[in-house]
Amino acid sequence: MSKIAWCAAGLAILLGTEVAAAEGQRPLREVQSENKHFVLRIEPGRPGRAGRSCQATLFKRSERNQRGRKVWERALVNDVAPMAAFIRNDGRFLVTLDEYRCGGARHALVVYGAQGQLLRHFLLQDLLSKSDWEHVKVSRREVSWLKDARCAFADEQGRFIIELKWGRTVRIDLKMLQVVGEDGRPAGGVLAAIPAEVLLELLGHLEKDGEQIIAERLAELAELSPEERAGAEAVAEQLSPEDQAGGLEEVAATEEEVPEVALADDAAVAELPADDVATVAEAPAGVEPEVVDAEVSPDVVPDVEERSAEVHIYAGLEIPAPNPADKTDYIAWVNELGVVEGPDAAPIYDAAVAQLVNPDEQKDVLRAASHGDQDALASPELAAWLAENGTALDTFREASRYPARSWEHHTESGAVFDILLPNLSPMRQLAYGAVAEGRFLAAEGRPAEAAERFLDTLAAGHHISQGFTLIEDLVGVAMQALATEALLDLVADPATAELDFMSLADEVEAAYSPARSSAVSIQGERAFFMDCTQRLWDVDPQTGRTVLNPEKAREFISMVGVEDNDSPEGSSIMAEMLQADYEQTVADGDSYYDTLTTAVSLPYPEASRQLEELEAELVDNKDKSPLVRHLMPSLSRYHYIKVRGEANRRSALLVTNIQAYRQEYGEYPTALDVFAERDFAVDPFSNSGFIYRREGDSFVLYSTGGNLADDGGVHDRRGDTNDLVFWPRPE
Repeated sequence: MSKIAWCAAGLAILLGTEVAAAEGQRPLREVQSENKHFVLRIEPGRPGRAGRSCQATLFKRSERNQRGRKVWERALVNDVAPMAAFIRNDGRFLVTLDEYRCGGARHALVVYGAQGQLLRHFLLQDLLSKSDWEHVKVSRREVSWLKDARCAFADEQGRFIIELKWGRTVRIDLKMLQVVGEDGRPAGGVLAAIPAEVLLELLGHLEKDGEQIIAERLAELAELSPEERAGAEAVAEQLSPEDQAGGLEEVAATEEEVPEVALADDAAVAELPADDVATVAEAPAGVEPEVVDAEVSPDVVPDVEERSAEVHIYAGLEIPAPNPADKTDYIAWVNELGVVEGPDAAPIYDAAVAQLVNPDEQKDVLRAASHGDQDALASPELAAWLAENGTALDTFREASRYPARSWEHHTESGAVFDILLPNLSPMRQLAYGAVAEGRFLAAEGRPAEAAERFLDTLAAGHHISQGFTLIEDLVGVAMQALATEALLDLVADPATAELDFMSLADEVEAAYSPARSSAVSIQGERAFFMDCTQRLWDVDPQTGRTVLNPEKAREFISMVGVEDNDSPEGSSIMAEMLQADYEQTVADGDSYYDTLTTAVSLPYPEASRQLEELEAELVDNKDKSPLVRHLMPSLSRYHYIKVRGEANRRSALLVTNIQAYRQEYGEYPTALDVFAERDFAVDPFSNSGFIYRREGDSFVLYSTGGNLADDGGVHDRRGDTNDLVFWPRPE
């Protein structure tokens, strides 16, 4: 008899979806592996206003760190949250079951790998056999099949087992990622056996999310009555012929990753704090991966043709290989990543930019007003600008409420380096205007309308930060920081004490989605590096050898900041490049980006140290390819800005929840333990709780900032030398 380790934590969740829905069960937020070495924390999605997806983070615990070290973080395929989740004791597999308030109608069983990568998405039709369907119930749009089921990992067999209440066992082979029978052979469900009521419910959910079923499969519905068949076919007819091309068993959830590449928009860079962009503005970047394996060895140099596939998978992206003979079209790849299915904010933002009146005027007044300067808020110049640009601001706010923003880039040269971002500076101006308008409304005693302006700017900042370039990421983070400052000032105003903070906390959570990870941005930098590399070399048609293109090499020398190619510095770089080997350059670049990806996926203290060491090593290591040494960006400052942005994001969530707690219970919490299961209570700099204490009838809240030391709440706006104080509001 097999030794099956039944997952107690998961069993407590499988109470039957009908009962859970009827009792208003809250979405799943946390589950542990049976040995308690791993814990998964879930931030439920909010499919409504801001379209935030379900987020999950897996932590590995140790004796010294019971909260756990982050292993990976990603968006799950679920709209809100799974109904149950199971982590194998070694952390190598996560299995989720069903969708909150939909049951098996959506995301019946999803398998994720060791780094959070999506491995397989099973529909309920893939799991159940003909005899099972009579036991499946439908109630209020929820398809119930797991009541009183038992689930476990059968580790010695490499399977996930579901023992259904009526006695049948569903077996998922985690190596083959298939449903298998007792003999280990592939097994699958029969569509014809699905009762009409259940089939129509399943089809309705599938259509909702664009997942398709082929028309030919309807031939299997022979067991239905003419009325039942007509009902099922009526749903299928809503699908276009093109959509009907795929098979039901082949449907897989699409991951909404938003990758990116980079080139700095000079006007937008000029509006960012100088020390925030000095080290990154000249180095194109961008993309958003998932999480990387912290165990990847930085010393391994992969084969050029393999292109570090393992790290690319962790990033959630398949980055095309460079080809000096027939240049890979990286811009086409970038544009594929920018496609949005469904409502798209991009054309609405474009309309807002086109509606701007005198966009370059009153920049100083707008900026001062957005930061709360009372003279600027009372100035006639601000009132006139807001009146002139009311339509543009309304359109900007409308766009912020869309679930996603697409992009499409084109350049004459076909090079990623030549991508331009002409709308970035006007978007920043619109953000200033929206926040200034919110502060103006707050001063007039209209706090609810003011909060709405700030929340819209938070959502717009998230849209911008998801773009393909590094500079978009930085501008998006800056927009969110601006809105956060205004929102916290609003909450601190005694005149807003009557706000419904419980609702506001929910709205902040819906609007304030996390920015993409630094690890993702590095994959965009990798794509930029590969594009530059393939354009510096050609293949000689006579000999078939890969040779350096001298004209392109001179352009490269100018690109890295050496104006005179014949200067000693320019001549030295040219001599190095003439000696460089194409294959080794690609391998060096891949190896370095792999190491960077691993570093930025670590907790901030370790990531900061490793990034500084890597950059110092790059300067001193003359064995590296000249392209690697001259083209690689300095990402330690960029990563710091991203972590600071995440600290700001969490502070907004934390402060509004603290105020909601006081509104509900009549006093502030004595400690942040009341939010222990929520990630927003954790300082991303120190990877432990924010520093919080009650003081009289108020409280103190701050982050250690980049120096990782508790300086007693001495505020440093940039967070470099002292603390980042969020409450009381700094002067």
